[in-house]
Amino acid sequence: MNDLVGCFSVVVLVFFGVCLVLVVVRLGTIADLLSRALELMVLDRALERPDEPPPVATPLPPIYCPQCEAENTTTARYCVACQHQLAPVPAN
Repeated sequence: MNDLVGCFSVVVLVFFGVCLVLVVVRLGTIADLLSRALELMVLDRALERPDEPPPVATPLPPIYCPQCEAENTTTARYCVACQHQLAPVPAN
């Protein structure tokens, strides 16, 4: 009886494994699914409001070095011109 239960368990696991492989092959990875879902949400929003343009990400304004006044990106920690520290480095 135990051999029958063991064989049944193996068959069930193989069946679910094959099903999982087929789903992944058919639908793609989770990242692909999330990316596609986001695209569809943006398209749905655009269809709901055809008179409005789709939302566009606005770039952040640059930051200026307090020492030499050079323009830097908002993510810069040090000035591109004089290497002055722009923001304190977070403690770990």
